[in-house]
Parts: sequence; C-alpha cells; structure tokens
Amino acid sequence: VTFLALPGKLWLKGLKCIVLPMIVFSMIGAMVMLRSLPGAKYLGFLVVGVYLLTTFVAAMEGCVVASAILGPNVKEMAVEAAAADVGVTQLTLLETVVTMLSNLVPKNVVNDAATNNLLPVIIASIIFGLLVQDKKEDGTQSLTMGLIKELEQVVVKVITGLMTITPLGVGSLVFGSAASLNFSVVGTSVGFHMAAVASGLVLHMFVFYPTLLLLVARRNPIPYYMNIVPAFATALGTSSSAATLPVSISCAVEKNMISPHIANFVLNLGATINMDGTTIYLICATYFLGMLHGVVFTAGKFLLLVLLGTLCSMGSAPLPSASLVLLVTILTSVGVPLNETFGLITAVDLMLDRLRTTVNVAGDACAAAIIDSRSSLGTKACCEPSEVQ
Repeated sequence: VTFLALPGKLWLKGLKCIVLPMIVFSMIGAMVMLRSLPGAKYLGFLVVGVYLLTTFVAAMEGCVVASAILGPNVKEMAVEAAAADVGVTQLTLLETVVTMLSNLVPKNVVNDAATNNLLPVIIASIIFGLLVQDKKEDGTQSLTMGLIKELEQVVVKVITGLMTITPLGVGSLVFGSAASLNFSVVGTSVGFHMAAVASGLVLHMFVFYPTLLLLVARRNPIPYYMNIVPAFATALGTSSSAATLPVSISCAVEKNMISPHIANFVLNLGATINMDGTTIYLICATYFLGMLHGVVFTAGKFLLLVLLGTLCSMGSAPLPSASLVLLVTILTSVGVPLNETFGLITAVDLMLDRLRTTVNVAGDACAAAIIDSRSSLGTKACCEPSEVQ
C-alpha cells in the first residue's frame, strides 16, 4: 500500500509546489492588462468590480450549499476517517477579521510563501502588477515583463504536465484511500459532495446570472443563454475557459450583439480572473474534506473561506483541473490535513470540472452583457463601427 500510494503523494507534492508561482504570475499579468487599457481604465475597473461581485456571491453560495448539504450528511465521517488532530488554533470571527486585515500588509513575503500564508502573497502580487514598468520608452516590452511572461509559460507547461499524469496520481491516491478508509461509507459522502457542488453551480447559473441579466443588463436571459449554447458545449467538452474563449467571443458579438471591443476585453479578462464555478467548488471541496477529518468550521473560518475562495479563483489558470492546485493551498490555510483523502476529490474532479467551467463561461457572458449595457463605450461602438474595426 505504501509503495503504490507513493506516485499519488509525489503528484500531490508537485501540485503544492506549483501553486504559488501560478497565482503570482496570473495576478501580475491581470493587473498589467488592467493598466494597459488605452483610454478605458474606468471600463476596466467596472469589469473587475462586476467580476468581484459575482465571485463573492458564488463564495457565499458555496458556503450555504456546503453547510446545508454536507453538514448533516458527512459529519459522522469524522470517526471513520480516523484523522489526526489538526493542531490549528480556533479563532473567533473578530480575530479572523483582524488577522486578515493585518495580512493585507505583507511582513515577509518569502516567509509567507513558505508557510502557505496566501493572502499577503496575493496582495504583494497585485501591488507589483500595478507598479511594474510593462513597456520601455520606445513602446517595446520591458525586460521585467518579458521575464515574467516567460516564467508564466514555464508554469503553464508544468501544470499541463501535472494534469497529463493526473490519472496516475489520482489512481494512486484513491488506492491509498481505499486501503485506509471505509470506502463504502466514504463513497456515499463523495456523492453528497458532488450533489453540493452541482447544487451550488445550478443555483448560480440559473438563478443568480439570469437575475443580473434581467435586472441590470435589461436582457431576456432565455434567448441570451440560447445564443451561447455553442460556448457551453465547448466548455463541457474541453474543461478549459481559455479553449472556449474564441467561441464565447463569436457568440457574444454575432448572436447577442455585444460590442466587439467590449466582448474582446471582458471575455479575455474573464477567462483569466472570473472563476465563479471554481469558487463554489473550492469551498465545497474544502468543507467536505474538513468534515471528513472532524474540522470545526466556525464563522471566522467561513469568512476566511469566502475571502480565499474569491481571491484564489482569480489566480486559477484557465486549464482543465487547474483548480486542484489552488485547493491544496486553501486546505492548508484553514487547517485541513492534506493526505490520501485528497484522492476522493480528484477522483470525481473530471466531471465537476466540466460543470464549473460551463458556469465560468456563463459568468463571463453575463458580465459582457452588463458592461455593454452600462458603458457609454458600448453605445459609441454600436454607433461607430469604423472605430471599432
């Protein structure tokens, strides 16, 4: 058992190793993209505001469905899992808020990165992205940004490689779980986990987004959704927001009549930072594994989950199953042990990944409609197609 579980442990260590570089480079790239908008910084901040709102709501929904569905059904598994004491000091809600506010100013970024203290690392990356010189005086790319983009490409290649060997790693972790846990009982709990994630995704996609389309964008959600069915089908097939991007832009411009420059900017940025489905999944998965190990989720921990889920999803790469990398860090941050039970999550990740990618794509399309209806640039673009071209 020890020998056959080794590949899974090595794969899991690889995920833990690559998570911080991925978040840092993604955040820096998103901030540089936001700064470089020619004459449309207001539009950029409006888009980021919409994405933050939808992601925050998704995080709240994740906490609600996790506690409602997983709480009553997985609580008894604390004994079955027979996990060791977590050894993390429980904080009150006030102490958690004060700690998070204190972490907004990094004290030692290197130490925070080494100890998986994610929030100050994210804040430092955002500040660096807002201040770094992205172009030289002659308009060419600066050496710093060139280096960052090359490093980001290396990180993406490493993540792609790790995702390629996912079947081996997951099979090894599941084998270790089956050998040490009551798998017949745990399997039922995994079913509740899948139900919780699916419920949160359905609630967000078919209740929250249509409400925004109807009340804010003044669009009928039924025909709007029907027009982006090809994008939904591509998301289900590829499990990648980036791979779905060309189809999403085409549907937005040609079928939903979104201004071309609005669609290009909003959807491109959304594929990078808007991961509402990923947020719901991360919170449900963290709560599920925590319940297996008998971790008590106080109001302070739920608040920390909302904040980490919101920020971490913005640092997720638009690749299949890339959110598994972020899940490792969130588990560590809230004091959930990271062992062979992680294989229970990864074993069912393939199907859930397709569903949450579809929600991510729907969120991008919804944001595009909101920005197009609220932006004066959208009206100008519709009246002056030559400028858009």
